[in-house]
Amino acid sequence: MKVLAFVDMHASKDALRKIKSTARKEKVDYIICAGDLTIFGDSYDRLVQELDEIGITVLMVHGNHEGENDTRKLCEKSKNVMFIHKKVVDTGDVVIVGWGGGGFSAKDGEFERWVKTELPNIKKGKKILLVTHA
Repeated sequence: MKVLAFVDMHASKDALRKIKSTARKEKVDYIICAGDLTIFGDSYDRLVQELDEIGITVLMVHGNHEGENDTRKLCEKSKNVMFIHKKVVDTGDVVIVGWGGGGFSAKDGEFERWVKTELPNIKKGKKILLVTHA
């Protein structure tokens, strides 16, 4: 499995251009955004639409610059961008666990409780990739 991952793009047109060209050139299976695609939600619709138009599955969590509900709604309107906050995605090769938001705390009690309920459901021996903005 080949993945292109990025975080803290903060609406950079140059970064988005590089993400698009690298994803296509390297023929990645997934693009992973670990949050802060925007600067406090600025141009969020356009940025998610541009990621969607790449035509490669994008797995995304929100950062501290985006709201959870806003991100979920934008991803629901998208064909290729999937909101994975509080989700477990089994790609066959790897299990991808998503946890967005935050970013300023050494501990996250909600995450610790959630992951304890999810980990037992993951087949033993599977590789796990945690996508988080924290």
